[in-house]
Amino acid sequence: MTSLLAVVETELYVSQAIKLMNEAERAVIVDAVAAAPSMGVLIRGTKGLRKMRIPLQGRGKRGGGRLIYWFHSEGFPAVLLMSMQRTRPLI
Repeated sequence: MTSLLAVVETELYVSQAIKLMNEAERAVIVDAVAAAPSMGVLIRGTKGLRKMRIPLQGRGKRGGGRLIYWFHSEGFPAVLLMSMQRTRPLI
């Protein structure tokens, strides 16, 4: 059995996420990051910030969302920082 990493949801992340996703979708995001915290693309020069695409129900592949989170190493929790609907390119 694979151990899951602790995941912290910041107040900013939660306030943005509840506008984009239902509770079940948010739980899927937390579970995915907990199971594989290094799956997001590392943002160069940020010392651990990562970005990843997240599916948003009924919005198609291009209309999905983005998640920005921090992951240092297995000794630290992953921290969900921001979620947003993709409307323009990110970093």
